[in-house]
Amino acid sequence: MQRVGMNQHQLNQDELLRISRAISDTTRYALLGKIYFDQQITVGELCAESTVSAATVAHHIKILKDAGLIQVRRQSRYRLLVARGNTWETYLDCLANLGKPASISATDL
Repeated sequence: MQRVGMNQHQLNQDELLRISRAISDTTRYALLGKIYFDQQITVGELCAESTVSAATVAHHIKILKDAGLIQVRRQSRYRLLVARGNTWETYLDCLANLGKPASISATDL
């Protein structure tokens, strides 16, 4: 699978598409923005601030987690949502470098 991106952390095409699909939904994108703004938030807090049902929030959390954009941690009886900024930065770097020739190292030959 071809790797896309110019930095040391690259995404393959499937990962790039998974993230793109995850952020294509406006509700999910808004939830992600809230998680990234706070850096970490509990599921309960996110549900309280959201206009959608808790079940819908849970569905969106799963998609964001599967895309690698957030991490879900247990903290006593709470589920804490943590932003994975490195994934977002890598994604943006990949988008910025789409269509540019990738450098080829000796190990690629």
